[in-house]
Amino acid sequence: MAETEKEAVKQTEEENKVQKEEEEPANAAEEEENKDKEEEEEEDIYLEALPNRIVVARNRPLSYYVDRSRRILRMEEELYICGRASSISMSCALVEVLKRQKIAEIAQVATGMNVEPFFNRSGDPRWSQPTAMITFKLTRGEFAEYVA
Repeated sequence: MAETEKEAVKQTEEENKVQKEEEEPANAAEEEENKDKEEEEEEDIYLEALPNRIVVARNRPLSYYVDRSRRILRMEEELYICGRASSISMSCALVEVLKRQKIAEIAQVATGMNVEPFFNRSGDPRWSQPTAMITFKLTRGEFAEYVA
């Protein structure tokens, strides 16, 4: 009887070894997945890249748009500034400020009418009232890379 108990203990020990060997590769794979997840989490702490388009509105001061334009032109080669209706004058002033400070150079100016589709309460498509619009395409100027 003692021999059968010894044999049973040996079998369980062997089974445990086999289970550990099977679990080790699984644990290694889990560790790699955890490392990948940690790396992804580290990447998430950075801000997303700024789009190279600014739509000027009346709810922010000109200094906000000048600062944002400087940041974009420090990283990008081109910048698009769009002004609609009552914000056309502010977008022109923004472009003039950037040009005088030699941060940007005007590559193209386009004017037109902006008409956007929308759906009314009954689900029928309608068109908005046409509004005047101006779009500037700016390229990086002499001091764009150095100005904060």
